[in-house]
Amino acid sequence: MSTELFSLTGTTVVPLPGAFLAPVLPSDATLLIRSDASHHIGAGHIMRCVALAQEWAFRGGTVLVASNELTESTQSKLDANNIVSIHVGPSGQDFRELADEIGPTWIVLDVGVAVHEHLAAIGDAYDVLAIDDLGGRFATSPTLVLNQNAHGPSTPYAGIQPNKLLRGLEYILLRDEFLDEQPSVCGTEPTVLVAMGGTDPLQLLPDLIDSLASSSKAKILAVASSHHPQLNRLEELNQGHQRVELHLDVSNMAQLMKQCDLALTSGGTTVWELAYLGIPSVVGAVAEVEDRLLDGLNRIDLFETIGPLENKTAEAIAEIVLQVEQDQEWLKATRTKAQEIVDGHGRLRVLDRMTSASRLADLPIDSSINDRPNGPDVEAQSAMNNTAVTSS
Repeated sequence: MSTELFSLTGTTVVPLPGAFLAPVLPSDATLLIRSDASHHIGAGHIMRCVALAQEWAFRGGTVLVASNELTESTQSKLDANNIVSIHVGPSGQDFRELADEIGPTWIVLDVGVAVHEHLAAIGDAYDVLAIDDLGGRFATSPTLVLNQNAHGPSTPYAGIQPNKLLRGLEYILLRDEFLDEQPSVCGTEPTVLVAMGGTDPLQLLPDLIDSLASSSKAKILAVASSHHPQLNRLEELNQGHQRVELHLDVSNMAQLMKQCDLALTSGGTTVWELAYLGIPSVVGAVAEVEDRLLDGLNRIDLFETIGPLENKTAEAIAEIVLQVEQDQEWLKATRTKAQEIVDGHGRLRVLDRMTSASRLADLPIDSSINDRPNGPDVEAQSAMNNTAVTSS
């Protein structure tokens, strides 16, 4: 049976006939993930890997995460999901030696630009899913490449066969905490989430909170790391403004997001989490890769994008948020469109492709594995097969 569920024509996602395969994995089917999290790079890379790890473990397999750096909050997240973490050296060769000791069924690499070094060290010894946001040419061709962004379909991968590319929003990886939540419903008190990433590399968060608290009547939920360089000022703002709540090292972002009617965020995986929950967002870029994400958002006409944030004052950004906050027609339309674009089945599609591209394709199929909350039941899959998600 073909496992190709979607074809891409421009920016239109067209479901093809067929259902998700769901082989029950043997306990010795080991997924070895290589990814890092630190107060410098944040936790976005490893958090999207956790989504795939949760699906792999749900199907009965074993998951290991190899990291050179982990924050305390990320380690806690892994522990909560019973995912074993292993420290590994920073080089691709360090990881290859670890992989040879473990003998994984599949390897997942989400290490930014270090993917090239790691692929070169692994060679063709293992099946590898490379998660990437930038495109280009890999030294060694992995088994599959995943670019889960709106700019994914237009991102070139020189030398990679098209059937090895998983590109676009139908492959967005979402963790259980998001899939367990229902789409956001507006509350009686306007609430704005402000998240510049755990690292807040441009140190914008304190000024943004101050400006928003002065110009908007909305409640402000500010998210930051307990290692934020301006933590003292953030705590002062939290004490000084009645409508400001500071949330440090958040363990369940989905629950916090659900309380909000609007978000102000930097680009990254958070954007797709907000979209799934139907939360209209104002999105800016704090790094080059986020410029690409904003380009993708513009291409599908989703959210209010405001370009690189380093060129804007906190006052100017707050003014944009205030304008958007008062545009009820835009808020309603954006809520609906976001939920249509991100359907929550991305990790199923990715694992479906992984199993069909390896020896796991010979495993028996157990349809009962889909009998769970948010599982792709027959009715949901049938509806998906007859509905096109169109990006304008």
